[in-house]
This record gives sequence, C-alpha cells and structure tokens, in this order.
Amino acid sequence: MGHRTTAVTLPPSSRHHRNWQGAAWWALSGLILMAGLWYFYRGFFRSGLNLTQGDSGDGRLTEVIAGHWRAPFQFDGGLTDTGIFFPFGQGLMYSDTLMAFGILTIPSVGLGLNPSVAFQWSLIVTSAIGYLSSLVLLRIGPRAPWPIAITASFVATFSNG
Repeated sequence: MGHRTTAVTLPPSSRHHRNWQGAAWWALSGLILMAGLWYFYRGFFRSGLNLTQGDSGDGRLTEVIAGHWRAPFQFDGGLTDTGIFFPFGQGLMYSDTLMAFGILTIPSVGLGLNPSVAFQWSLIVTSAIGYLSSLVLLRIGPRAPWPIAITASFVATFSNG
C-alpha cells in the first residue's frame, strides 16, 4: 500500500518567529561586516580618508598600478601600451589583478575624488560585496547554518587584509 503525503502548514506564529530570526541574523551579519571593514581599513578611516592601506610604499605602489589601468578606459592610452608592467607578453602579471580596481575608480576620479581615496573606496566596496556574496551563496547553496556562513564569509573576505 502506498503512503499518502499531506502538506503541512505552519501556524502564523511560527512563520513570524522564523522571519524575525532571519532578520536578526542578517542584522548580525551586517554588524560583523561593518566591524571587519572598520578594523581592516582603520588606518584609512582614522587618517581622515588620506592614507592607503599597508605601509606607505606598498599602498602607493598598488594604487599607482591600479591607476595605470584607468588610463586605457579613459582614452588616455591603449591596453597594450603598458610599459614596465608587462615583462613578457600573454601572461597574467601582478598588475593585471588590479585592473578591476582601476576600472572601479574611474567614476569617482571623474567626479573629482583623489585617485588614492577612490582606490581605497573601491577596495572597501569590493570587500563588502565579497562578504555579502559569499554569505548569500553559503546560505542558498549548501544551506550552511548562519554561524558557519558568517564565519566563512568573514574569513574569505578579510584573510588577505
């Protein structure tokens, strides 16, 4: 004999509790993201938005290379006119990984923001996007529990910061 399956409807109070719990976890996730951004970019925030991350030489070099990638997209040179940044052709080099940040800074620089500050904001925005994206993917895909999804997203986002 076959078994019959019936749909179970949750009482309204149970659905309300589950929605409230989800909102609380999202709020906690947002607070953890804000704390991580403040901690890992504290030098930038405490400087009055004037310093790049890392030591002064490393931060400036990284911003200069990312700034180099703004030039072709602002019609100030070609993609193949890259000078010292390509010791050999057809290879993924150090500077290639910074191309996205250079492109992301174009609107800010075009509006008059200092290129170094625009670069720092592009790092902060991409850190936030990375954290939230991995959090959503972990919750939707493998349905990771909230504490695991938050922790894994935090570690993946800020492990290089």
